Order: sequence, then C-alpha cells, then structure tokens
Amino acid sequence: MFSAGNITEKLRVASFNCSGETVVDLYAGIGYFTIPFLVHAGASHVHACEWNPDAVEALQRNLGIKWSVASLHRPQQRQPATPIV
Repeated sequence: MFSAGNITEKLRVASFNCSGETVVDLYAGIGYFTIPFLVHAGASHVHACEWNPDAVEALQRNLGIKWSVASLHRPQQRQPATPIV
C-alpha cells in the first residue's frame, strides 16, 4: 500500500544496516518494506508474510530477480474450530 505519509518510514527502513541479517516482514503487502530491506538495507534474506492473494501476486512481480533472497509465506485459509465436547 502506498501512502505519501509512509515515505519517511520507508526511507528510515532503507537506511538500516541489515547486512547478513534475516528479516521477517509481517503483512508484507506488495513489498513496500520487503524490497527496501533487500535492496538498500542489505538483508541477506527476507521472509515476507501476506494473506491477500492479489498482494501476493504483486509482491512476486515486484521482487523480480530478488526472488531468490526472499521467501513468501501465505497462511492457509482459516478453518472453523472443532467444538470440544
């Protein structure tokens, strides 16, 4: 999700020194923070977690050649709990 109000946070994340680090990006969306972690902060690997199938598709496209240093995690659909009798 792009928001002009988030640009300072995106720049702050991009300025991190994550060399050799593994990062977990919960609610990764289209990669708004995943990509700066990889490209600018130097993370060695990012685990991107996202529910929305449309965002997952966009994230896969946005990662492009960086796909080899990112793992995309899509949680399974929620199942109703089995009643305990």
